[in-house]
Amino acid sequence: NQSLYIANHAVNLLLKRGFSPQSLGEALAIVRSVFPPNTNPNNSSSTVVTNPQLHLGIDAFGHCHIDTAWLWPYDETKRKCARSWSNQIAFMHEHKSYKFVCSQAQQFKWVELDYPKLFEKIRHFVKEGQFIPVGGCWVEMDGNLPSCDALCHQFLYGQRYFKDKFGQYSDIFWLPDTFGYSTVLPQIANLSGIKYFLTQKLSWNLVNTFPHNSFIWEGLDDELMFAEKNFKDKGRADEAMMLFGFGDGGGGPSEEMMVRLSALQTRHCLDMPSCVTTTPSQFFNRLETKKRNLCKWVGELYFELHQGTFTSQSAIKAGNNELETNLKLAEFFLALLSVRNTLDPDLSLDLEINSRRARIREAWELVLCNQFHDVLPGSCIEEVVTDALRYFGKARALIEPERSGSSAFLTQWELLPASSNYFAPKFGSASLDDNPNLENEHLKARFDEMGRVVSLKVKTGSNEEDWKDLASEEHPLNVFKLYSDMPLFWDAWDIMDYHAETGVEVKPSGKAGVTFAYKLGDSSSMQLSYCLAKHQPYLVFELNVDWYEAHKLLKVEFPFNVRAQSCFYGSQIGFVQRTNSLNTSQDTAKFEVCGHKWAAMQQHDLGCALLTPNKYGFRALESTLALSLLRSPKSPEANADMGKHRIHYALMPYKGTFQSAKVQFYADDFNARFTEFAVDASLLGDSVADNLIFDKSLMSVSSPAVKIDSLKLAEGRMDLYVLKVAEQLGSSVVCEIEFSKMLPFCSYTFCNILEEPLDGEASYEQIEGSKRDMARRYDSRTTIFSPEGRLYQVEYAIETVNHSGTCLGILAKDGVILACENRNTNPLLDDIFSSEKIYRISDHIVCSFAGLTSDANVLLTELRLIAQRYQLQFQEPVPVEQLIKPMCDVKQAFTQFGGKRPFGVSILYMGWDKHFGYQLYQGDPSGNYGGWKATCIGNNSQSAISIMKQDYKEGEMTLADAKQLAVKIFSKTLDVSVLTSDKMELAQLTKDSEGNVVSRVLPKTEVDKLIKEYEASNMFTMENLLELDLVEAHDSISVAALEEIQRFAGIMQEFNYQLQPRISTCLHLDAGSQEFIRNLTSSTGRERNQSGDQSGNEDESDSDDDLANSMNGLHQSQQNETHSFSDTVKAKVNSKRKPGVSNSRSRAMKNKIMKRKAQKAQMKVSTQNLMSSVESSCRVAAQNRTKSGKQKIKQEVKEECVEEQVKVVKKNNVPLPQEEENRLWVAAKTERLGDSDENMKEHQCRTKSSGLRRYSVEEPTMRDWTAKLKLRKQMRKSNMKSVQFPKQ
Repeated sequence: NQSLYIANHAVNLLLKRGFSPQSLGEALAIVRSVFPPNTNPNNSSSTVVTNPQLHLGIDAFGHCHIDTAWLWPYDETKRKCARSWSNQIAFMHEHKSYKFVCSQAQQFKWVELDYPKLFEKIRHFVKEGQFIPVGGCWVEMDGNLPSCDALCHQFLYGQRYFKDKFGQYSDIFWLPDTFGYSTVLPQIANLSGIKYFLTQKLSWNLVNTFPHNSFIWEGLDDELMFAEKNFKDKGRADEAMMLFGFGDGGGGPSEEMMVRLSALQTRHCLDMPSCVTTTPSQFFNRLETKKRNLCKWVGELYFELHQGTFTSQSAIKAGNNELETNLKLAEFFLALLSVRNTLDPDLSLDLEINSRRARIREAWELVLCNQFHDVLPGSCIEEVVTDALRYFGKARALIEPERSGSSAFLTQWELLPASSNYFAPKFGSASLDDNPNLENEHLKARFDEMGRVVSLKVKTGSNEEDWKDLASEEHPLNVFKLYSDMPLFWDAWDIMDYHAETGVEVKPSGKAGVTFAYKLGDSSSMQLSYCLAKHQPYLVFELNVDWYEAHKLLKVEFPFNVRAQSCFYGSQIGFVQRTNSLNTSQDTAKFEVCGHKWAAMQQHDLGCALLTPNKYGFRALESTLALSLLRSPKSPEANADMGKHRIHYALMPYKGTFQSAKVQFYADDFNARFTEFAVDASLLGDSVADNLIFDKSLMSVSSPAVKIDSLKLAEGRMDLYVLKVAEQLGSSVVCEIEFSKMLPFCSYTFCNILEEPLDGEASYEQIEGSKRDMARRYDSRTTIFSPEGRLYQVEYAIETVNHSGTCLGILAKDGVILACENRNTNPLLDDIFSSEKIYRISDHIVCSFAGLTSDANVLLTELRLIAQRYQLQFQEPVPVEQLIKPMCDVKQAFTQFGGKRPFGVSILYMGWDKHFGYQLYQGDPSGNYGGWKATCIGNNSQSAISIMKQDYKEGEMTLADAKQLAVKIFSKTLDVSVLTSDKMELAQLTKDSEGNVVSRVLPKTEVDKLIKEYEASNMFTMENLLELDLVEAHDSISVAALEEIQRFAGIMQEFNYQLQPRISTCLHLDAGSQEFIRNLTSSTGRERNQSGDQSGNEDESDSDDDLANSMNGLHQSQQNETHSFSDTVKAKVNSKRKPGVSNSRSRAMKNKIMKRKAQKAQMKVSTQNLMSSVESSCRVAAQNRTKSGKQKIKQEVKEECVEEQVKVVKKNNVPLPQEEENRLWVAAKTERLGDSDENMKEHQCRTKSSGLRRYSVEEPTMRDWTAKLKLRKQMRKSNMKSVQFPKQ
């Protein structure tokens, strides 16, 4: 075939241009392009022509067609995807050249949610070029039944998902198993970035073999490169495609197939096609170079089988049609809401808009999933039907408004985008009684006793006699027939052409006015009623059917009184014209065809249209038009369509053509009447609501050929709107679209379905030029309308969070805790609220906030609404991550788009759900979130996280351990001297003995108990002191020094203070001297407590008390002194207000001040004596050490004693001569300079090995010394002696 084609091409060239040398050269070039010359090695003068390019090239890649639902439900498909794709990932590890093709964004999302590790592997191999996502659609949808808006959303959501997750759009429309392809698909695919199309279903044609496999497909406007698996276009193309792998139920290529592929690629047989492993895009790119050789197919790709899918499972088709209409209206309402918010920013509707946008997207995803090519056509099992109807119910709940008695609601009639073409009268019925005639200004109808229309007249002129009849007594309209429906192959899929020979007319069994009753078979019945409103141009029929037949098909037929050569059917946009004769086998095969909303037969001046909202199966033969109403297949579901049905259709007679009679617009009007949708008018405002009552003021078009299909808010934007318009009468027009002041759009650009500007059109930045110019006059860092400004705003929000109170969360194996710093401790506050920063969202989720309280209250309300909506819709608690994601979407909307500042709040969530158990999440102001085992936000968060890293034990942490860790972190990080329950809130989430999730905020008594337990476990008594090796030999310590140590320790123990390490860290006890110290100090203590000392024990005891009180004041925070001072001021103020007691209180206050001064003076003397004793004792002890050790200890003593002395003196406002202070510090630093380099290096090495870090803190607290003593004890156990503590 290819040789013949090349020969004909060369001969045609010569015949056209003559046998000139130039023409001969061109002809020879054509031949050599396929037959290159090859020199014979045995005879240099001879030339042998070989044909290596004549061999067919096959591109092979693995594929695993997985039906999203068919003979298994949606949940099983998720597992099929995981099993099948895991196998292919394993093959990719073994065969680096292996390529695997996979479609359907919905299946990728399921794997992403349920199998995240597998999804990450898929993403890796997508980058490697082995795992190839194709299709560009959300699912492999049916090609006939979805509406235009639904098809656009299939590509919009599918392509954006591929771009977001894999970094690329798909350029191939992948529908290998769909039952026919509408004429609108090429244009929609082209506008979605799709260039190529693949299927194999046309090879299943029952009557006519489709003539091509590689060809150009032209639809209403654009064209696609088309390819099928079975190659027939030999001579025109030398490229073919081979998909291998198990499909339908998954599986994909097997190991045996991989071996065969390898053999086919390595064993080159004579006259066998060459096989290579490439990608679909590479195959189509090569095929495109031969585009001029390919044939073109114009119009729909009709599939000559499975025509029963236009009618099976009518409940699914009705639900799909209803949701398609309502979602379009919901998007239109959202756009109006956004416009109002833009015009009046004080309304602050951003949160409401983003919430509705998220719900609309979720509803669309459910509807798009149900449009899979075995669900919407009805060729699935009963369990799938149940799942599909449940999905429709969820989608309906997501977009329905929350009705309240005080709100006014607008119906869909008041929300449709008005144009000059719309005619929307209020629906109503005339009073008919027993009158068999119905008429209004548009038509006249008359019925017979069997309920048939025997006269249907339409007015064609201005005179009274200008009426033409489309029915007759001999050929009445609205005739019901019941057919035998016994397909040869598949029940739910097929209607065979021979069914037309079995039709039996159904006659009424009774009548009441214009209501007729019918008996259908043995167990089914039907009631028919008519309706004609005052201004309606169509007559409405309503059927109530009780259907329990088996293998039957119910149709209604209309033999119009017109001379029609063809029939016109509505499509998603525009119309399709098909013949109504049986001239060819192709015409005969189209005995049942698909139509959207209407079908019409007409002659040049007269016609009649049949309108139907959700019935798609039509048959036109000569002048008779039939509509399929119900089927009763028994496989794969035995109860398909069994039950009650309400069906509506209408007859619209018209003069002229269907274009001039606006049949399409009335079909849209009739379709919308049988859907329910309403919105809260208060959100739209009075002015917008008043103008929506169809006064044609929102939008209008200048041409009747143009339809305004939808208006929506652009994906991911708050300031852009997408208006979809379509020419649907089959012409080329130029029109103007006029917007009212309610929609003050100022600029536009043409975009594609992905909502990106078309090539050569103005970009979004260009059409926003005026806004950008205005923004340039300001500093970009200070305006939230610029990307830089929004970035700074996020940084400001994070800084606000970092200065707020601390909040931490810890995940344990038996629960989760949240702990928060309570900064608002005013005693005048009412205590009716149990917590300040911890809030319950639901029984399973609790959160805490760090940041602005006002922002936290707004987000808390939204969180609770999200949780309640989920509970209402799905009757189960919301999973933790499902709650966090919508909230992060809301927060990201404030960071990605200008106009509003971001929320200055970080949130910690703790919760439990049945999917992942106990969980802890953190969300920040930028809209990001993450799961944590332990984390902290707010002030001192870095210090808290450092402690968590050391003390958190994964898998071992219990709820009690987590509480103790929280108390420990707060005691070490909060800027308070003593941790109390007034400064700390604690909440826990766990399960009770019955397995119920319980969350509660701990009362103050429990928090105080936890704090006391922590303090008790970390208290250092005299016994703790003696367990530390503080001195090396008792004989080197003077008795006076030991007495001072014992007295100081007794004071600390009495006041529950830990021993001051600045006095004790320089002392060392060996193991042998511990008993001596214990006996000595205990006996000394008993003597001093039991008997009075002759040398003035009473004075010494008073001195001890004074010292204890002074040391208590020394280690308290400055806040305590401030309170004392404030008490003094209050006393003085009170004395002025009450003269009667002023003198006594003044004297008492003076005595108190004098006593305090005496205590400070005594404390100074006692402290100086103590430091002198310790210094002398250490000097004696240092004589037994080496020179380096002596210098080290002396330097520690010098620096610490000097520092303590200076601080004590300054603390008590006692002047210290500057010369004395300088002398002390110079002496201490001089000793430091005496350290040898070798000793310093040794000390640094030991410090580094112990994992310590140096800090610089002005004044250490008791908790710092506690940590030092603990660390000293640990190092002693590990035989690390004489390690200097870092100075803090």
